[in-house]
Amino acid sequence: DLFELRRMIEPEAAALTAVRGTAAARAAVAAALADMASAREDGAAISADLEFHKALLLGTGNELIAAFVPAMEATLSVSFRDSRRAIDDFHPVLRLHGAIAAAIEAADGDGAREAMRHLLVRAEDDSVRAVAARDPKAGAVGR
Repeated sequence: DLFELRRMIEPEAAALTAVRGTAAARAAVAAALADMASAREDGAAISADLEFHKALLLGTGNELIAAFVPAMEATLSVSFRDSRRAIDDFHPVLRLHGAIAAAIEAADGDGAREAMRHLLVRAEDDSVRAVAARDPKAGAVGR
């Protein structure tokens, strides 16, 4: 359910933020990415990751999309904690976030949308692997 919702909201939010995000919105995305890159522990990395996704939603300038922030923060924090167990090397995930931030900085809505789609594919795979590791029966039907 979470990934269905994310696929509906986050690619378009990234595109909107790229096309009409303010300088402050772009700076918030860049700052969250920098915090993710410099995080040395999972808790700090998860907090920065949450800030990245929050900045995308808020950066749209759309009040109704921004209203999703509390629900997304709550569900993503649980999802991120689970999926971290399936990630041996966080650098590829960081690069996927970096591609989104770069497209936003370049005001490339289509690029931001596509980069977010790539991130969501990876995130869902990580989440399914984490669930399967915890409960092999659940992982088989996790999609």
